[in-house]
This record gives sequence, structure tokens and C-alpha cells, in this order.
Amino acid sequence: MVLPMSEIKLLSEWLNHDRPEIPWQTIDKLSAYWQQKRMVYPVGRERTTARCHCDMDHEEEVFYPQGKPVILCSYTGCTREVSTTELRDWHFDSSVFVRHLGELFQCKGTPEEIIGGNLWSLGMTAHRIGGIPRDVYFALNLGKDSFNIYERLPKDGTQAILISGSSQMQYSDHFKADHVFSISDILSFAGDRLELNIDAMNARLGLPVEKKKKPKNTTGSRANNVKKMLAEIIKEISGAYSHYCNQNYRDNGSQELYPRLTFEQLGERVGISKGTVSKIFSEEDENGDPAYKELHIMWEILGSKAQILKYGMTHLQNKQKGR
Repeated sequence: MVLPMSEIKLLSEWLNHDRPEIPWQTIDKLSAYWQQKRMVYPVGRERTTARCHCDMDHEEEVFYPQGKPVILCSYTGCTREVSTTELRDWHFDSSVFVRHLGELFQCKGTPEEIIGGNLWSLGMTAHRIGGIPRDVYFALNLGKDSFNIYERLPKDGTQAILISGSSQMQYSDHFKADHVFSISDILSFAGDRLELNIDAMNARLGLPVEKKKKPKNTTGSRANNVKKMLAEIIKEISGAYSHYCNQNYRDNGSQELYPRLTFEQLGERVGISKGTVSKIFSEEDENGDPAYKELHIMWEILGSKAQILKYGMTHLQNKQKGR
């Protein structure tokens, strides 16, 4: 089950601010995943005071009855249990996030920082997005210093895509707006892990229109192949006829049959595959008869010694005498 992207949007909203600190209220709404991956982490020591929620705008000392942090308001006497995240300062580690984003995109190589702390090249994707492999760039805050960010991107941005950490994004006339994505557009949680929504990116980028290949005119090539096959079969019949004539001339009682030509051998001689030879022999006309009758007749002759001798005496004897 894919969960709502509220965490991604929450993080994206906070990245609009130009500072690394993330308020504990935001951390409390994020799952443990972010801390496990070290994308957000606590800094400094745990504080000993916490801000009270009354109207007096003050802090109270933290104490631990039953092991849980609590403060007691000195004005109202009310107690409040304090979140452990409230007692720490939290930072977002953009370099860890960038590495993880590169893994989600399956980019080749390692991320390269282009503008310190704000722009990285993740490399080229190993798979297609919008029909082609993409050069992926990540800007932590595209609402800040966007001119310099776009200046460092490829001038021909047809293959590049730009991912923004911040929800606020500025665009450029020199880079296609539909090639710019916020993390909240493309990331979601699936179970306990982040998932990249390639379908959403494909829908935005569109798939390149492939030129339709003109269908090959197979009629001419098929007729040419049939002509070559027929010539090879007749040549083979002539060879077989000579073989049997020599047997009779020697009169040594040999009954050795001339080796039968196979579809594979015929295809090799003509320059086509065995499968193509088989298809040609299998083709039928509108009446269900063989499409190439002469080819079938000559092939049947080649399969019989008696037929070879009969054909040879009628069609080949005079030719061989004239050699």
C-alpha cells in the first residue's frame, strides 16, 4: 500500500527555508526512516529546558518522573510531557539525501557537487525516463539563487531533468519547465521505503514519437529467393543424375543413393535461413494449393532416384553429352 506523500511534502516545504535546522515539530511528523538513513540527525546535547505552551512565553526545566521528560508550568501548575525530539536540534543532511536519490534513479557513478550545498549532478540513469536515459540534477532549494543553478545546467536540456528539494521553484526560459520536478511530485512511501514514481515523470515528459518504419516489400525478395532455390534444386538434380549415370557406367553393382539435400543446406546456398525455406514451401495460394508448384515438383523429383533418372534422360542427357 502506497502511503500519502505528506512526509515528503512536509520536508519539501521546510527546504524552502535557507537553513539546515529542522524544527522538532517537523521531526515528530516524520517516520523513523529519515533518521535510520541519517538524512535527518540530532546535533548538540539534549537540552535541559523546554518551552511551555502557556501564554507566558517561557521555558521550564525538564524532569523525568517514570523516565519520561516532563515540564511543570510555574504559572499554571500544569504539566506537559515533552517529546524527546523537542530536546534536540535537528539538521537535514543534503549529501546523504542526494546519494539516496541517485540510488533511486539508478544513476551511474557518484553524485558530483556543482554549487556548494545547493546543486548536484547525480549522473545518467541506467533506465529510460520519458523514453530515453536522463541526466539527473538535484537542487536543494530552487527558490533561491535559481539563476546560477540554471546557468550551470546543460544548455541543451532535452536529456536533462532537474529535481528540486524545495516546493517553491523558479523556472528559466532556457530549461524546459516540464523537465523540473519537486521531490513531492515524484517520491512516495511504499511500506517502509522511499519509492520513485517513474510513471508520473513519464506522463510529464511524454514518450518520444518513433518514426514508423516502412514495411519491407517482401514480394520481390521472396520471388528472387524462390528463383534461386529452384536453380539450386535443378543443379542438385543434375549432380544426382550424373552420380547415378556413373554407377550404371561402372556397373559395379553399387546401389549408393545420392545424399539428399536438406532445407538447411538449401538455405545456406541461397543465403536464407532454414525457417524461410520452410515457409516458402508451406505457402499456399487461394485454393489451398502450393504457391510455388514448380518448386514442389522439382523437390519431389530430387527425393526419388527413379524420378531423377527419368527427369535427367528427358532434360539433362543432351546437355551432358554436349559438354
